Amino acid sequence: MKSLHDLGMKHKTDKAYFHKYCDFYDMCLSNIRKSSQNVLEVGINEGASMLMWRDYFENADIYGIDITLQYCKVLNGLDRIHQGIADTSDATTISSLLFTWKNPLFDFIIDDGSHIVSHQKNTIEVLWNSLKPGGIYIIEDLHTNMLANFYDHPHLNPTVINKYLDASETCHDYIIRTMSNRACFSFHKELSQILYFSNVNTGSLTCIFIKEKCLV
Repeated sequence: MKSLHDLGMKHKTDKAYFHKYCDFYDMCLSNIRKSSQNVLEVGINEGASMLMWRDYFENADIYGIDITLQYCKVLNGLDRIHQGIADTSDATTISSLLFTWKNPLFDFIIDDGSHIVSHQKNTIEVLWNSLKPGGIYIIEDLHTNMLANFYDHPHLNPTVINKYLDASETCHDYIIRTMSNRACFSFHKELSQILYFSNVNTGSLTCIFIKEKCLV
């Protein structure tokens, strides 16, 4: 089987050629590659990484959420691909979309959406219950919500920053405090591990949450 990096390069996703996340993800996901039934990506843009996941998880249905589907026409009509519109600033739109999909449980979820701090917090809170025990949840590109980088993020401009920075700390700070056993997320007692990967050349930072296999 081809590696995740090779598949990422094939489909031209920046997860492979720029951020260099794929080798790290492969190490974390290889044990569930064959067994996974449902995978969800938030933020699908033109669909490159959706195609990568479809090739990698060959036995899974691949679900994708975006605020618009006008850019990902390459996915139309493909087997095992499901697309839907939701706004990650509004939890009800995510829940409604999951309902139309008959509320699948996911082996793996990745948030590569707006990268806006409040959206990342909102999304993981609403999707956590849709993650299977032992499942893996990734928040990608955390470097964009470090304050030094946040103003340069392409999704934002300084006039709307304050609207979304609804806490005095970034999502990254939330994670750091969670690692210190403080109750930042509602699901903190269900966390088995939190893993980080940083690309020293690009400054790219991604974070993996692993859910406990046995929940009391």
